[in-house]
Amino acid sequence: MDLKEVEDNSSNAKTFENLLECRQQYRDTQLSENTTNLKDVVLRLIDHHQHVDKLFEDLNSLQQVSSGDNDEQNEKLSVDMFVSSLQSHAKLTGTAVDVLAALSYAKNLQAIVNVTDDKDTPHLLNDTQKLQVKVVLRGIHKLNLMHSFSKAHFIKKINSKASLPLELIWILHRESIMSINKFITSNLGRQNVFADLTHGIVNIGLNLPDDQIIVARCTEIVQGFAAFLVYHGYPANTEEHVDVAKVAVQKASVVILDTIMTDFIKKRKDSPNSSHLNILQLIRLSKTVNQQSNVKFFKQQLQQQLTASTDIIVSQAISDQHLWTFSKSASQTTASYRELLLFFNEEEIAAMIKRLLEHEEVNWQALLSFISTFLVVCSGAPNLIKGLIDNFLTIAIEEMDQDFLIIALLLARQAAAEGPQIFTSYPQWFKNTFGDGSVYITSKKSFMFLMKILTSIVPFEPAYTLKAHIQKPPQTFAKCQDLLCDYVLLAKTRLADLKETLEQSDTSESKELKTKELHKQAEADVEQAIGVFEATNQIPHSIIQASIFKYPYFMGRFLPVLLTPRMLPDVPDSRMKLIEMLKDLGKIPVKMMEKYKKACDKELNSLLEGIDMEEDDCEMFEPMDALKQSLDNLVKAVNEFETNKESFNRHLAIISERLQTVLCSEFTPSDLSTADELLTLDLQAPSLTQLQVETTEVLLNGFCKACMQRPEVTVHWADNFVSMLSQFQLVLKSLMIRLCIVLTHQESQLQKSHIGPMSILLVHIHLKQDFLPLVTITVHGKSSDSSCDQFLPVLTRLLSTNTGDKMKFMLQLSSTMIRYLLDLNKLSGLSTQCCLPDVLIEKFLYLVPRLYPELRYANENTTDDEIEQLFLSHDFKEYVGRHSIKFALSQWICNELSVQPHLDCISYLERKEYYRWVVNEQFGGDTEICSLIFTELVEYSKNYGVQSGLYVHNGCIHHLREKSKSATSQNGSQGEILQLLQEVCQTFVSSRFVKPADNLGWMMAAIQKRLGNNGNDPLEVACIMNIVTSLPAHLLVTNTPGCPPASNTLKAFNNFINIHLGQNLMETTCSLPLHMTLYFARVLCHLNSTCILQLKKECPLLMSSLLVHSKKLPKFSKSQNLSELLKNFSFLQDHAAEAVSSDSRPLQFTLSQDQDLWLLSVALFSLKKHNLYKQLHRLLNSKKVLQYLFELSIADVAHSIFNGGLVSSSLQLAQNILEIHLESMKILTEDSILETCVAPQTVVQLMPIALFRVYLNGSTSFWKDQVNKPCVLQTVLVQHHKLVKLYTNVNQGLFNAAKGISLNFMTSCFKFVKDLISKSHHHILQSLNPEILKNATPEIQSEIVKLLS
Repeated sequence: MDLKEVEDNSSNAKTFENLLECRQQYRDTQLSENTTNLKDVVLRLIDHHQHVDKLFEDLNSLQQVSSGDNDEQNEKLSVDMFVSSLQSHAKLTGTAVDVLAALSYAKNLQAIVNVTDDKDTPHLLNDTQKLQVKVVLRGIHKLNLMHSFSKAHFIKKINSKASLPLELIWILHRESIMSINKFITSNLGRQNVFADLTHGIVNIGLNLPDDQIIVARCTEIVQGFAAFLVYHGYPANTEEHVDVAKVAVQKASVVILDTIMTDFIKKRKDSPNSSHLNILQLIRLSKTVNQQSNVKFFKQQLQQQLTASTDIIVSQAISDQHLWTFSKSASQTTASYRELLLFFNEEEIAAMIKRLLEHEEVNWQALLSFISTFLVVCSGAPNLIKGLIDNFLTIAIEEMDQDFLIIALLLARQAAAEGPQIFTSYPQWFKNTFGDGSVYITSKKSFMFLMKILTSIVPFEPAYTLKAHIQKPPQTFAKCQDLLCDYVLLAKTRLADLKETLEQSDTSESKELKTKELHKQAEADVEQAIGVFEATNQIPHSIIQASIFKYPYFMGRFLPVLLTPRMLPDVPDSRMKLIEMLKDLGKIPVKMMEKYKKACDKELNSLLEGIDMEEDDCEMFEPMDALKQSLDNLVKAVNEFETNKESFNRHLAIISERLQTVLCSEFTPSDLSTADELLTLDLQAPSLTQLQVETTEVLLNGFCKACMQRPEVTVHWADNFVSMLSQFQLVLKSLMIRLCIVLTHQESQLQKSHIGPMSILLVHIHLKQDFLPLVTITVHGKSSDSSCDQFLPVLTRLLSTNTGDKMKFMLQLSSTMIRYLLDLNKLSGLSTQCCLPDVLIEKFLYLVPRLYPELRYANENTTDDEIEQLFLSHDFKEYVGRHSIKFALSQWICNELSVQPHLDCISYLERKEYYRWVVNEQFGGDTEICSLIFTELVEYSKNYGVQSGLYVHNGCIHHLREKSKSATSQNGSQGEILQLLQEVCQTFVSSRFVKPADNLGWMMAAIQKRLGNNGNDPLEVACIMNIVTSLPAHLLVTNTPGCPPASNTLKAFNNFINIHLGQNLMETTCSLPLHMTLYFARVLCHLNSTCILQLKKECPLLMSSLLVHSKKLPKFSKSQNLSELLKNFSFLQDHAAEAVSSDSRPLQFTLSQDQDLWLLSVALFSLKKHNLYKQLHRLLNSKKVLQYLFELSIADVAHSIFNGGLVSSSLQLAQNILEIHLESMKILTEDSILETCVAPQTVVQLMPIALFRVYLNGSTSFWKDQVNKPCVLQTVLVQHHKLVKLYTNVNQGLFNAAKGISLNFMTSCFKFVKDLISKSHHHILQSLNPEILKNATPEIQSEIVKLLS
């Protein structure tokens, strides 16, 4: 071998290390193959002996103890191991992996939820089960991704047991493992499975726990199942060719859903106080159900609920329907009905109700409760129900159909039960429908049909309907009265059985007594209930009934007595046990129970501290708290209006029910149902109970809070709020009194925020005036000038504007009401606009220019002031023009007369300028303005005089001493208005006053118009004269100085003096007071000689007054005619002075006319009487003068008797005249000047008394000698007849001014006459006038006849 080959061989040779390395590699390769083979062998060995169920248990345990960080790794490991195990098991058994996986997981789930065929399965999973199910679901989802899971086999296996937990079914459906559709398909024919399903849904829907997480799970489950059932049971589109499976699922869904709803409604009634789910609401809110399916389902549900079988028949519906109103129905029931209403318009609901009533057997309780909800929730429902009622009535009357008539009555009563804010009251509806002018009762036949039906239902009628039928009877025809009387008698018998009466006493004493009796009755009922409970250990049945059928009594009387605070015993006694059982049944509100426990703890503490403490009853007055809560809910509803536009009527219905509950604790149902046509509001002594006052405050505060919360929303509920209150006249009356007191006496304490809500309330009260009674306001029992009218006009007149502060308040109040009304009219958009009382608008029109001088001439608004903007707004001007409202001058004068100048908000000069603007710019000054100012001044003066205690004596006005100071300080602005009248009269242009010759001057026309038939009121005539004498004298006879009076003005002037002044303002028997005489003298200055001569003939009273006061009158040198007249009177005065001079020669007067002689007699009579006594003999040649003097003396005695003055001087003068000339008394039987034109009628009527005083003062011998003179006896008999007539009128109350006439006086007069007759000659008796004998008393006639025979 050569060297090269050796070298090559040496290079290929391996070292020892290389050999070891190769060997190690070989050994590693063999070991790896052996390890893999070993692993496979071990795994095959494990798989061969592995139990799948045990593996699930291990995996579940591992999952529970694993940390959150390794969840994904553990989940992958568990799934991989389970798949490996299943694959091996599948090879051994020859079964597919997906099938084996499905069966294994199904079996595992059954084991987790512990499903067996022997016991009930819980509907919800516990926390452990939820976690284990979650693991299984993860595995299933992984296997699905690996296509190693068979859902079909899983569904078949999972449904092999009797039932599954409801939550598990829902989870499998939600996770898309087993849909509800597959679940129903797999269990068709297995009624027990579907029964468990419905039971589970109803159970978790009715019994919600306090845990909100669990509530959310329950809500999801119930909503999911219900939505699925609706979607598949009521498909939107009905296909012509549908496979059998879909049809089966549809039918099964309908059956399951109907069963769920039926059981849910039934069991909900049995547990009214537990928390419930609203299934219908959940269905509506579900996004998986389309609109068409919802409509179908809701329609079917509505029909099913309203026609559900029941034991209630029509007679029971008549008796109990007042318990089925919206407010008395369970809240869950009304909530369900509201959901049912959401998918239909109002017309569809009305049509459905009509169809059910016509063709179906209805569930009356459900139907009437649903109708109540329909009326409350839907704004158009009242009109639709009214249409249904009219339709049924028409059919009933035309076809004499009893069923339809009863249906109409039931519908009307149900609608009326929801309050006047929804429907008119039942009595008013019955009157409008069947009363006079009824379109239904048009014949005897229809009347008899109505009475037959009403009679047949009397045994079932409640009291309020019977009272309505009796008090508002139907229209009656001839020969049908007996039928109506029979019905009334039967109805009254039924009322007696119900212990009800038609009329209830409303005195405060009777109410207080009634309240005490009710409290005693409640105490007796509580003691009886505790006794029965001790004996039976069960709640008495009577208490259960009272909690349902006598709810107001149960809540307002029974429970407060039962829950009277006390120290509770350590061992519960019978009362405690009874209270606990009532609480568990939900009969005691939670809030009331909490108050009871707190009060008991307080009682215990007070006893431990040694304090004798009484708990205030108000603390336990739960109904009032409930009323406050309902008002708070109304405020919340106002706040949430934009998000929840559901009608406010349901809140008002609840307020109405709770208000009735509050009032029933003190008043009977009859008291509450009283409907007077006139409410008397006594502001000084309102006679309101504490309950009425508290209730009013609660309602008023609640209303104001709601208004202030969202003023713009008020229009949607305030009107119905007032309608709701109108059914409680007790509350309405107290509310009106409260408003009157606040607005008239406490206005200074009100803020602007308070005025707004009150204004809104007043507006809506006025808008409901057709449904509210009239109002009259009294103060201490006396009616005010503002009665009787609707409330707002009465209140507006009552609100004074006599001070600046009151003006500002009235302006703020009126502007707020006007602004709200205008906004209301804009929102309503109706053709018939709402309106306020004219008197309110007139006060606004009066106050704005007075307090805002810049607005007197402005046409456009340039400021931000709300009142200015309103006054100048187009809407307000249009409203005023449309209603033709204009502030009258007479009302303006009245308002200004009442203003207290020192409290006015404008100064004297500003007021004068304002007056001028009103007269010249607003009313265009003329004589009509003068007449109006004059008339209103008279009216104000008269009213002021009556209120201030003024009286007229001897022609002058006097103050009562105790009232004179207050009268002076409260005279208002009378002086300033009188100044205005004087200014107007002086500034007018003379030509403006010129009128045709046949027209009266403005002042005389105003006087005639003012007096009219009231001319016998001395105070009014005196007020007129006070104003007349303050104005220029010529205005009484002519408008313009220097112009002759109109043709009839002088006649009116004469009548005014002779009739009105002569009858009311005489100072003496023959004269007016000096100040009036002086004024009339100034009037005569403007008359010519012809007019003065006419007055001298036709107005003797004026002449005699001028004569009597001639010495006190100034010289009227500028008037020649008047000077001449006074000169003549001076001549007469001289004649009179001569008559009483010391000369003893007989007087012979040259005067020939009776009028001149009468004036001379007046002049003589005006002289001192003691001088006249001595000189009477000088007048024997003037017998006419003696006659006039005698008549004046008798009249003066009568005048003194009337006024209570002294009569001695005139009485002596009359006696002296008779002694020298007995024939002077003959004038009393003639029509003299004094009697016909001068003396007041009261004086003339009293003259017989004065005459007989003269007779009786004369000596017996004088009359014995004078009785047989001509006409003496005849005159005495005539005057005696007048005396007897006067005495009769006094006794009958026809004449009340005869002072001094008594029975003794009459007896003396009769004796005097009888003595005269007995002393009279036979021929004197025979010559008596037969007419005089006829008028004499029977005794006198008998005496004369006796003497003549």
